[in-house]
Amino acid sequence: MTSFIKEIVSRNLRNPEKGLGAYLVEVTLSTVFTAFIKEIKFFVKRSTKIIELTVSKANIKPDHVVLEVGFGPGIGLIEAWKRIKDGKGRVYGIDISQAMHKSATQKLEKQIASGKVNLAIGDVMSLPFEDNTFDRIFHTNCFYFWSEPLSCAKELRRVMKPDALMLTGMNVAGVQKVKDDGYMKYGNPDLEMYLETLKSAGFSEIVRENIKHEGKNVVHTFIYASANK
Repeated sequence: MTSFIKEIVSRNLRNPEKGLGAYLVEVTLSTVFTAFIKEIKFFVKRSTKIIELTVSKANIKPDHVVLEVGFGPGIGLIEAWKRIKDGKGRVYGIDISQAMHKSATQKLEKQIASGKVNLAIGDVMSLPFEDNTFDRIFHTNCFYFWSEPLSCAKELRRVMKPDALMLTGMNVAGVQKVKDDGYMKYGNPDLEMYLETLKSAGFSEIVRENIKHEGKNVVHTFIYASANK
């Protein structure tokens, strides 16, 4: 039973098949999943914080054109929209999951109707955007699911403006624990591999920043990478 649960979770983390709320409700129906529920709720809480911090550190301006890769339920999209809503900027999002697209579309109905937010279903290896489109790209809980990291990184750099910045946010220890506990069979959270991939894709000024939160044993890691075309 445990291996079956881990297989379900691993697949759902890589490509969510339904909203987290509905997923947890179904899981709650069986006491067998009690430990799993605590693990995932903890991961989601940590994920929400890292998303908010990543958007904050991206230094998004009102006129920026912004892309979030793997937008999930839309937390990052909303945070980015708050920063461009009074300017000429726009926020775009792409996610491989139809369920997440549906969830985020419902959550950002007004923003989408206004034309300030645009969402798409797709793969980061083949982005539906023109060259030199974005001022900022950000993503969290994402790169370790890319099947071809180098191709994905090159594609992201392609759609960035020459002076654009990409920001990656990650709770390294938290993600590694999920991996070690067997809930990430289809992901590789190797941060050093990711840094080397960015270099190989042509990114420069790659900077790693670790921030430890006072009173908590939590370290958030941020990777800044410039397109510099």
